[in-house]
Amino acid sequence: MRSSFHSNPGVLEFTTTTARQLPKQPRAASPRTVVAFAKRMKGERRESVTQRRSESRTAVARTCISGTRLSRTQIGGGQGPQPIFNNGMPPAASTTSWSPNSNNVLQVQVIGQQWAWTYRYPQFGGFETTQLVLPVNQPVQFNVTSLDVIHSFWAYTLGVKADANPGVNDVAYATPNTMGYFQVRCDELCGIWHGAMYDTGQVMSVADFQAWTQATAVKMASVTKILPPYALTYDPTTIPAGKVNQALGLTSAGGGYYNPADPEQP
Repeated sequence: MRSSFHSNPGVLEFTTTTARQLPKQPRAASPRTVVAFAKRMKGERRESVTQRRSESRTAVARTCISGTRLSRTQIGGGQGPQPIFNNGMPPAASTTSWSPNSNNVLQVQVIGQQWAWTYRYPQFGGFETTQLVLPVNQPVQFNVTSLDVIHSFWAYTLGVKADANPGVNDVAYATPNTMGYFQVRCDELCGIWHGAMYDTGQVMSVADFQAWTQATAVKMASVTKILPPYALTYDPTTIPAGKVNQALGLTSAGGGYYNPADPEQP
């Protein structure tokens, strides 16, 4: 029994509380209970670790499978301004000729401008076109630059992404090993029609590629005559952009490309 008292002004109260009315105190766990609890927690931790390892293995396996699927489509390389090579060219590369299955890497210049991509093939007379065509199982060197603002050449199926900066040559490599089509987009906000700056490239057989380059060189001969000599970068003020764009089938306004299908025109 426990007694206590409470005092109020002018009143003295006395309260009695029996042991049964007191709150029960927690019983101390026996050594056997402590051991059992510790074993259970250890088992749960071991199970949790095993589950996490299993999930990690599954995630790695999925990543490897995805990488394998991607490598069936392309083998991409990194990028950089003229990396390790003099003038951005491998020692064995030529800018005037190309032959398949050799050390002479195919050169494709990627030129960004608001808001279109054009491609120049220096090893086939230096013609420029809006079509990006590549031979299958042949290494390609992309020389990427811009005529106006900063763009970013993103051929994600090829595993290629390279900034297109005015006055800079950024280099990226790829070896497409599956014939078919792939998408090209600009991955750098470059103005009002940035979202419309995309097109479709094609990978074809070596024989078809060589036939295409011959036919395109003849078709674009009149445009090639008014182009500046091939270089890794260009001064846009010396290029007759209006004539070139019109010859390439691009509408020009103020030196820029505007998609005629867009409802709003400048």
